[in-house]
This record gives sequence, C-alpha cells and structure tokens, in this order.
Amino acid sequence: MKTLIAVLAFSLGASAHATKLLDCNTPVGPDQEVTVTSERDGSLSIIELTSQGAMLPKRTLSQAEWSAQKITLSDGETLLLKEKGDWIVRSDTDFAFADCF
Repeated sequence: MKTLIAVLAFSLGASAHATKLLDCNTPVGPDQEVTVTSERDGSLSIIELTSQGAMLPKRTLSQAEWSAQKITLSDGETLLLKEKGDWIVRSDTDFAFADCF
C-alpha cells in the first residue's frame, strides 16, 4: 500500500504546467523512478522516487546536465546517462539499462 501511495504522490508531484521530458524506471542505484520535466518558465526539474518508496523534493536540473544526457542522481554518485541510444544507470558498482519513455 505504501508503494502505491508513493507512486501516486510521485505522479502528482510534477507541476500541472510542466511537460514531461523523460520518465525512467531504474533497476539499480538509489532510485526506482526518475522523471525530468520542463517547467512553464523553461527551467528543468528532476523528481526522484527512491528505492525505499520515498519521493524526494523536486530539484532543479541544469541545462548543461540535460544537454549532456548525463544526470547525477540523489546519492551524488550514480548517473542516469544516454549511451549509444539507450538510457542506462551507472555507478562504481552497478550498471543496468533503464526503462525510459
């Protein structure tokens, strides 16, 4: 039940005026879901749902990070990045393909 509530809260966390740019399920790392949105004012935001089911506060994502397609996740060490057309999650100890849409 907690997971269902967290997922619903996560889905509602994005602003009603934001455009979803990326939504990924991440099988390894600190998060189970990562969403990037473009806000009404043109700024970028990232919302992370942790592997424990907690939704982290929405934070600003730099244009440089988005353009490089190399996003640092909440632990400061794990990256969500695009390599050869696929989004992957990479850390010093883990590697997996992310399921992004």
